[in-house]
Amino acid sequence: MQEMFSKTGLMVTFELTIFVMKSLFVFLFVLFYFESTAQVNVGGVPLGYKYKFSQDIPIIQLPKVDVNSLKKEDAFNDKIKSIPFRFGYKHNVQLNPQNSGVWKTLANGYRLWQLQLVSKGAISLNFIFDHFHLEDGCQLYIYNSTHTDILGAFTNRNNTFDGEFGTVLLSGESAILEYSEPPSVASQLPFQLVNVTHGYRGVKDFIAKNYGQSGNCNNNVNCPIGNGWSQEKRSVAMILVGGSAWCTGSLLNDVPQDTIPYFMTANHCYTSGLSTWQFVFNWESAGCSNSPIPMSDIVAGATLMAKNPISDFCLLRLNQKVPASFNPFFAGWNRSNSIPESVVGIHHPSGDIKKISIADNSCQDSSYSGAICWKVGQWTSGITEGGSSGSPLYNNYHQFVGQLFGGPSACGVSDSDKHDYYGKFMESWDHDTASTKRCDIYLDPQHLSPFTVNGFDPNPRVIANNIDAELQSILKPFNNYKTCGDSV
Repeated sequence: MQEMFSKTGLMVTFELTIFVMKSLFVFLFVLFYFESTAQVNVGGVPLGYKYKFSQDIPIIQLPKVDVNSLKKEDAFNDKIKSIPFRFGYKHNVQLNPQNSGVWKTLANGYRLWQLQLVSKGAISLNFIFDHFHLEDGCQLYIYNSTHTDILGAFTNRNNTFDGEFGTVLLSGESAILEYSEPPSVASQLPFQLVNVTHGYRGVKDFIAKNYGQSGNCNNNVNCPIGNGWSQEKRSVAMILVGGSAWCTGSLLNDVPQDTIPYFMTANHCYTSGLSTWQFVFNWESAGCSNSPIPMSDIVAGATLMAKNPISDFCLLRLNQKVPASFNPFFAGWNRSNSIPESVVGIHHPSGDIKKISIADNSCQDSSYSGAICWKVGQWTSGITEGGSSGSPLYNNYHQFVGQLFGGPSACGVSDSDKHDYYGKFMESWDHDTASTKRCDIYLDPQHLSPFTVNGFDPNPRVIANNIDAELQSILKPFNNYKTCGDSV
């Protein structure tokens, strides 16, 4: 329900919602919430590992990777935040169960295919497939030669509309691909492996549960400086882009608050093959010191809604609901041109665990590489790096106002260089006439045109003996106040 109030020439519209009604809605929503695992798989033990079918697996040695040359390129590119942070080199291959590996027929009539790949010196490996279509009863596992990491089993639940499929990272330089099928689907081509990424940096967790890829002036998000941002951090995820690079982005609330998993990142992070992207939530240390947290809360795949270089934005819709077990939060936003008095950035610099940066000063209207931006005048604590691209900027009201495009800030630079540029959400909203270049069509499907929307927590909250109405959001005025006459 809504109430209108007029006092001293100010008009404010409050949206009040009975807490009991809201709690009932949230309970029913969670009850029917679509649950999925991180990267959809059914677990289990590979047959080859279980029965030790590993003695005669053909081995394909991938070409040597010139890591020193890659790191020389990285030393230059890492200073340019307007490109994703590369962590691996992509081998292009054309491998499938019809042109490689070895087949075995089991006693129950099932057929088993295996192939081993080795990329010498790799810290991690990950994989991209096309023509990926598994029939009912078929399973694909990928595991390393030491059997410390297993991906899968992947099944027909992983089939995508475009036949593209990507995996998360597997530790080590060697991987065994194992595919099994029942007799009813024998001889059909289930997939083709097209890329194998040789991870050479930014993935230390996979060898020593170690951290610190980013500069030492960064703050872990759960340090005391991050107090008060426990909700917003839950919307932020690291993105495995194109199989070989990192960016950052965040869930955004929409006006209906219907938990559609809209996800905002940077236009310059966009590559084709969105079905292979991986979105890593909750990749953070539990406290201020670095502590081992598994990279396990992962949603696979997305669909492009809109993107536009005018503000360097890219709005996606994740292909899965974010599981309730991930404890997601849908960030609120402000699409006005009100200058933020202070700002906070939450991000994954250099593929590191989640960090927080704070600027206790006002932003400025600016531009960067032709995009309309907010300029963070100077970070008070923390900075951003490659891999932070696309990460959210929040104003002092905890509202999303833009995503990171670039800038010179880094650990050790002078104060005059501790600034960055974020594409303005105001420009992303409705700057263009094309539906593929604006956000409002998706975030405001009923065309209500609010200038601000609060964040939404889909998980139920239980507050004993509280049945009073509570203030949920201020719908009007849009810019904090609006003068009007003496009557309403």
